[in-house]
Amino acid sequence: MPAPLSQRKEAEIKRNRAWQLHINGVTQWDIARELDCTQARVSQYIQQSARNHPVNKLSLNERMAISEERWNISEREMREEIQE
Repeated sequence: MPAPLSQRKEAEIKRNRAWQLHINGVTQWDIARELDCTQARVSQYIQQSARNHPVNKLSLNERMAISEERWNISEREMREEIQE
């Protein structure tokens, strides 16, 4: 029997919060303390979020193209600042 909607919604909120904290460099132990759950549960939240993250659904070539384009944009912005 699936968990009630309220429990699934609460878990989704915690999963999203754990992911946000994780990508901002907060340790799993600190995330667990904030979310009032175990470090193991935080690890599961992070794994689930990472699996569902759009970047992880891209091929290696697509990821490399995105990285190169970001580099080109940054380089262009720096050159424009220098010229001003």
